[in-house]
Amino acid sequence: MIYPQTYEQKIGFDQIRGRLTGLCLCSLGEGLVREMEFSANFDSIRRQVKQTMEMMRIVQGEDFPDQNFFDVRASLKRIRIQNTSFAHPHPEHELRRGGAVLPAALAAYYI
Repeated sequence: MIYPQTYEQKIGFDQIRGRLTGLCLCSLGEGLVREMEFSANFDSIRRQVKQTMEMMRIVQGEDFPDQNFFDVRASLKRIRIQNTSFAHPHPEHELRRGGAVLPAALAAYYI
């Protein structure tokens, strides 16, 4: 923990967080941004920069799907063992919508 608790506001990190939230494609990204904290740890920063550079290379590739990202966590929680009732009539529909992005993303990355 960094002292004082208002340190992020004083250095403008909260504004960076707000800008990043606006660039997120779905609620999963927004959740990750909310969890972000200022860090002065060199190894942590280096790891995050490498991850960012890797994602930038992936996104800049041809045919990378940059839409139809859905948070399927709620649907996964509703799915139960076969022959039990669903809380929602067809949660698998949301999984199919979100799952359509994965093959295209992998194809864009590995081609």
